[in-house]
Amino acid sequence: IVNDEVFFSEETRSLYGFVAGEGFNMQKCLERMHPEDAPRVRQALTDSIKNRKAYACEHRAVLPSGDIRVIQGRGEVVTEKDGSVVKIFGIVQNITEAKQAEEALRRSEDQLRQAQKMEAVGRLAGGVAHDFNNLLTVIIGNCSLTLLRKRKWSRCVKTSRKFRRRRN
Repeated sequence: IVNDEVFFSEETRSLYGFVAGEGFNMQKCLERMHPEDAPRVRQALTDSIKNRKAYACEHRAVLPSGDIRVIQGRGEVVTEKDGSVVKIFGIVQNITEAKQAEEALRRSEDQLRQAQKMEAVGRLAGGVAHDFNNLLTVIIGNCSLTLLRKRKWSRCVKTSRKFRRRRN
């Protein structure tokens, strides 16, 4: 920070898609960050320096091939005895696979919830169909009995008609 120097390991360089021997500095590293993430990373570093506190920040790196890596950076501020910031040291880690696994898990959980909803709807529909079938069984049974006992019911119908005529 004092001399505006930046040192990165070869692994860190390759993580951002830089090849060995290629010029590399913090600005080039920031240029490889996804445009939506770079301001947040800059702010995390600025806040870390200002508050003399550790930082942790996830961001996406856009490689020259167009591939995107998700990277987690963590670091700490080193200060002099008088409190002035001397340097920041930290690590970066490729967490792309972990993020992809999290996303796959989230999608699976969403699919499970949807399947559970469909199962509940199916059970409800089955219950309604069962209840409706029970009612229809009673109605159909009574209709069948009526047809079997035609003579008895014909008397009831005649009696009912007579009753109506007397009432009017």
